[in-house]
Amino acid sequence: MWGIVWRRIGGAALVASSLAFACPAAATATTGTGTAAIVTPLTVVNAAPLSFGSVVPGAASGTVTIDAFTEARTVAGGVSAAGGTVSAAKFSGLTTSLSHLKIDIPNGAITLTRVGGGATMTVDSFALNGNKNDWVASTTVFSFQVGAVLHVGANQLAGTYNGTFNVTVNYR
Repeated sequence: MWGIVWRRIGGAALVASSLAFACPAAATATTGTGTAAIVTPLTVVNAAPLSFGSVVPGAASGTVTIDAFTEARTVAGGVSAAGGTVSAAKFSGLTTSLSHLKIDIPNGAITLTRVGGGATMTVDSFALNGNKNDWVASTTVFSFQVGAVLHVGANQLAGTYNGTFNVTVNYR
């Protein structure tokens, strides 16, 4: 009886070892391809600065606002308008194909620093004169303006104040 059992176990082991070394019946190979698109970068330039003009500070703090649509200047609080060049920041660009633009302007405040030092002012509440998400046709010049609010301190030190802010135009 052990001889019959031995043969069955030995036969099963032979079948199992032959399945472990089985080769596929057929194989095939093919090639794949890869692609990439190189696009011309969108061109954007700052055509005019954001300019609050000349103002006279008072004993109380105040604000100067430049409207992004009309470029009108309004003053509030202890600030008086005193002439000078007033403008919203102007940007122009060109795209070479139909593009969806997403324009980002500052969400927070930036600092203007007095030339020669000694004082700062803040600018915030940046506004865009249009849609932050827009479609632009191929080979079309597009433009937009940015306004903001300048915070002038009580008895703000006289001088010229400068600063920068970032505008990002993403396209796809």
